[in-house]
Parts: sequence; C-alpha cells; structure tokens
Amino acid sequence: MPCSIDYYRKCELCNFVGKTASNWSKHNKTKKHLLALENAELKKQNDKYKMAELERQVAELTMNQSSSSTTINNTQTNTIINITNIFADPSANDLRDINMPPLDDLLETHTTPSQSIQYSILQMGDLKPLLLRNDQLWIKQDKKWEKGDDAEAVLKKWCNQVQHNYINEINNMELTEENADEYLRASQYVYDDINKESITHKVKGKMIGAKK
Repeated sequence: MPCSIDYYRKCELCNFVGKTASNWSKHNKTKKHLLALENAELKKQNDKYKMAELERQVAELTMNQSSSSTTINNTQTNTIINITNIFADPSANDLRDINMPPLDDLLETHTTPSQSIQYSILQMGDLKPLLLRNDQLWIKQDKKWEKGDDAEAVLKKWCNQVQHNYINEINNMELTEENADEYLRASQYVYDDINKESITHKVKGKMIGAKK
C-alpha cells in the first residue's frame, strides 16, 4: 500500500512539527502538549467572560443612545457588527482551510474523517471556521460568516465533498487477502456519516461563541 511522503502537521500550541503520523500521535500524548491544551482552554474561558462583558457594554451603550432615531439605526448596525465580531472573528480561517489527510494516514492513526475534522477545527483555536452559539451553527466560508440554515447547507455540502474524495480513494484500493481487514476498516471510515453531529460530538462546549 502506498505511503504518504508529504506528511506535515504543526502544533501551534507547542510549535512542534510532525513529519510522520506516529511522531504526531506521540506528541499529542506528551505532558508538554497536554499542559498547553489545558492552558489554552483556561485562556479561552477567560476570554469568553471578557467578551461577554464587552457585549453587555455594547448593549448598554445602545440603550443609552435610543433618544435619536438616526443614532438608533447606526448603533443597531454597529452593535450587530460588534456582537458578531465578539464570537465570530472576521479574520478566522475558512472552512476550506481544513486540510484533510489521505486515507492511509487515517488508517495508520485509527482516526475517522469526522475526528480528523474535529481535531483540525479545535487546533485553530479562536480562528476556527465553525462555531455554535445558542445552539445555532455559524460557518466561515468564502471570507464571510453564514449562520443557521445557510450555515447548515454550507457544512453539508462541504462534508459531502470530503466523503466523496475518500470514496474515490477507497475505490482505488486493491482488495487482497493480505489487506482485507484494512480494506474493511477503510470502508467503515469512509461510509460513516460526516455531518454537524459527528464533527461536534463531545466537543460542543469548545465550539460555543460568547453568549448574550
């Protein structure tokens, strides 16, 4: 079976570069990486409280300026922009910035496509292109944020394309007696659902934007 010769993963938290899947997997289990993840989570929680306070101040400012209809309209527009920026960074990565590893890498690391997407999104930290806010999905694609039904449609289309690409890979695999088990596992990975539920499974709390 062909091997990937262009494997490259960089941990933004530790500045570690993994050039093989096994080295990458070992790094993710090191004390240094686990501690960095813990510190990053604490920072996110602190930032969350700061952003919530900023949003409260914006809302209070809007109320104080309600005497003028012109001011109200301008303030409402600015408030919407400010609130959006609080939890949906306009400089966030695009959904298409998620680079999916080849099927061989997924098999080597025992990682499903949904788990790979989930890990890539969380690695992007505050610049991740997928957010959940008040149970509403937000997706950053083509340099703009979509929300609600529009975001659901964008994510569904992207997930279908990801799955289609992996199906093409498995169709190019040769089934032999030696690789029968691996072929079966690859089939299970490829044909498992890739959607909002599978991507956010067990990590919804890490994808929530600032609450109102």
